[in-house]
Amino acid sequence: MVAMRREFRDRVVLAFAVVTLVSLTPLTGDAAPADPKAEVGATLQAQAEAWNRGDIPAFVASYEHSGDTIYTGGGEVVQGWDAILQRYTSHYPGPEARGTLSLKLSEVTMLGPDAALTWGHWFLQRKEPVGGVFTLVLRRGPQGWRIIHDHTSVSKAKP
Repeated sequence: MVAMRREFRDRVVLAFAVVTLVSLTPLTGDAAPADPKAEVGATLQAQAEAWNRGDIPAFVASYEHSGDTIYTGGGEVVQGWDAILQRYTSHYPGPEARGTLSLKLSEVTMLGPDAALTWGHWFLQRKEPVGGVFTLVLRRGPQGWRIIHDHTSVSKAKP
């Protein structure tokens, strides 16, 4: 009987210790979970920075490296990461064509914990400035947030 009481007491003490450790973890663990909307914004900011450095492969790295990734704009639909890289490389071969990219993120709507819809405005400052609107669908995966669908349009009005 005494052995059973000790065993019961030991289990209660162990359970109390586990509950105490679990409840204290947020106080001693990592910072609060990241804000997905802020992470999406940071992904697009990194994309613009890569563009402005002239690093088109790093710019396209913000797209999911998949044959299913879609870019549509200017009346064309481009499917697949490699094809999207080729499109950007051929359309923007040098600094004069690329200009300086500015993105203004207008809204991020979470579609789930790992999916987001966002839209905003883009502007290229160059000899002949151009700008427009973009709508992106992003998915969070092992490499972070990546664009899986990009629809970009050019505005007829002066940017």
